[in-house]
Amino acid sequence: MAQLPYCDGTIQVVSGPSAPFACVPSSTGSGAWLFKDTPLPFDITQIDPVVFSEFFFAGFCLCLTPYAAAWGMAQIVIAIRRF
Repeated sequence: MAQLPYCDGTIQVVSGPSAPFACVPSSTGSGAWLFKDTPLPFDITQIDPVVFSEFFFAGFCLCLTPYAAAWGMAQIVIAIRRF
């Protein structure tokens, strides 16, 4: 059976079931300790290559969309000038 995280005031960082926690004193001044979620450090190996490539090409779409809109407007202006 997995050990559940606990906070007795002496341990500053405990490993929880899904994420690390930090023990912080209660703001009420009652002497109780509370769990506070702490962010996991970023690790490049956690990124799925498929998701990374999707985000990479989505960045190109973010640049391509305004360019295509500007090019289309330029073509409309050119067509109006020809009349």
